[in-house]
Amino acid sequence: MIKKMLLSVDIEGISNVNKRSWLNQKDKETYHKMCIEMTKDTNVAIEESINAGFQPYVVDAHSKGKNLLKDLLDKRAIKLEKNELVMMSHIDEDFAGVIFIGYHGMAGTNTFCAHTNSTALVKKVIINQKEMSEGMTNAVIAKHFNVPVFYISGTDQGIKEMKEFMPDLIGTVVLNSIDFENCTTTPNSRELMRKDVSKALKTNGQTCNFPTTNLEWDVTFNSNRNVKFTTDIHEGSIKYREEMNKEKTN
Repeated sequence: MIKKMLLSVDIEGISNVNKRSWLNQKDKETYHKMCIEMTKDTNVAIEESINAGFQPYVVDAHSKGKNLLKDLLDKRAIKLEKNELVMMSHIDEDFAGVIFIGYHGMAGTNTFCAHTNSTALVKKVIINQKEMSEGMTNAVIAKHFNVPVFYISGTDQGIKEMKEFMPDLIGTVVLNSIDFENCTTTPNSRELMRKDVSKALKTNGQTCNFPTTNLEWDVTFNSNRNVKFTTDIHEGSIKYREEMNKEKTN
């Protein structure tokens, strides 16, 4: 029986995405080039997953999930459409593991493209009194389904946060932050990714040391807009808190 590997792919921690402005979808030509880069990074993880005996399933985790290029994406992978689990769409106990590609740091760190779930809307997400990045939250979701995390690639801050959360997790720093708007790409980033993914898939993966039940969510928004923030993953409670961003409204 072939083991299933879920690839959750974001775009802000992808090779050669060196300016945040390049991710403006209104500039269709430039954004298309970034989607090519996103697909190329994903193909590295697909190929190494197959080499290690896994069947890769890919979730385009950015925005509406319409970024990975069908004609360029490795045809051996199974592309999944987004569902209510968003970045972790379709994960369940049948998966042998998960890989995070193109992840970034949490909001407020002034590193490249740092945000949590939404740059415009969300200021921070705290679960059980711990501030969480997208990668950290997704690792908790994986644990809920008894699925280990094998690997992560992304920005320097994204990798740093995940290594603090899961010290033995293997990761590749693809982008090196200059500030929120700019970064540099690590030389030979995809070759490094290939080596690290291959190494990671020879392990049993990692599981975070964080509860998956009785969770209290504390979400701080950038404004008083009526934002619905939901989760269908965990038992427990969700606490909403909206905070006016005075600097933006003054």
